Amino acid sequence: MRLKQDETKTLKIKSRDAVVDNVKGLLVLMFAFVHIMRNLRYIDGFDLGGVANNVFYHSPPVAISWWGFNVLDLAPISFYFLIGFVIYRSFQKHYDKIGRGAYRQSLLRNLTVMGLFLLVLYIENVLDKSGNPSRWNYLVGIGFTGILTVPFFAPVFRKTGIAGALIKFGAAAAVLVLYSLLHDALFGVVGDRAGHGGGAASSFGFLSVVLFAAGVKDISTLGIKFYSAAAVVIYLSGLLVGNVLNVGISYDVFSAGYIFVAFTKVNLIFFILHTINKYALKERAIPFVSAIGRNILLYVLVVTALIGAMIALKGAGILPEMTLPAGLLTALGLDGLLVLLAVPLEKKKVMFKL
Repeated sequence: MRLKQDETKTLKIKSRDAVVDNVKGLLVLMFAFVHIMRNLRYIDGFDLGGVANNVFYHSPPVAISWWGFNVLDLAPISFYFLIGFVIYRSFQKHYDKIGRGAYRQSLLRNLTVMGLFLLVLYIENVLDKSGNPSRWNYLVGIGFTGILTVPFFAPVFRKTGIAGALIKFGAAAAVLVLYSLLHDALFGVVGDRAGHGGGAASSFGFLSVVLFAAGVKDISTLGIKFYSAAAVVIYLSGLLVGNVLNVGISYDVFSAGYIFVAFTKVNLIFFILHTINKYALKERAIPFVSAIGRNILLYVLVVTALIGAMIALKGAGILPEMTLPAGLLTALGLDGLLVLLAVPLEKKKVMFKL
């Protein structure tokens, strides 16, 4: 039976969505596992040592190597990259339905996201008796960065194809240069250098990642050859900035160099996963994992709340310090819980989308 043109278009859109949802779901599972394991060191004082330090812990504040970052350093950039990759298509769908009301809807949604994560952190601060409360993190910054993105939904930024990519890359570069020039002043006013996501100041830098990723999305629609060439060029530009120009890049102060070079590496990882999904999995959704990806903010909120509760209970002396076996079982158990919740919540239409 031959499909009508509209039906064929719908299937292609769903296939593209499946590729992104698979990656988002894997990111959430990685986020949950890595953050449980990192707490073994930062909360429980248990040093895994060796290679594990390059996976679960943040890098020391030094200039980067050829790769540049531990896995955990790439976590915030990964979230903002995925937001940027889907945000313009999501906004355009709402704009086609309700016109200029889409701007107001986007602003209110991001205010809600920021408020929910602030509420979780406030509760954690109230319960935490360790004397080192969390004042801000990059998850709160998701909402704040979204608010900063709203002016960039103007028609000129919604162009697609090569023109759209160049416009978004240009805007991203301009934002990153301004962020670099104003970095110290921003951190002096609204920053938090105590390891909690850089405060509101870092959101101005993360805005550039959203715009860069939106440009990558435009390129990805031009075909695999064009997308492959762009991925290589973007990655090489990161090596140029980080190694040849020897820009000092440090995770702990969220420098413009860190943000750009981390973006180029996350883009390469996403390109590889995107290609595997497209050709090895034939753009099919991975059961349960894609369901998590379609509801990414809900699961990130759940993970943040659960980990925050664990930290607070340990600070209050209610939970004991965690051993390595207990940490591994907790991390795997949390991932298992997310997988078990994925399909039932989606069937009941309990959704919290970007």
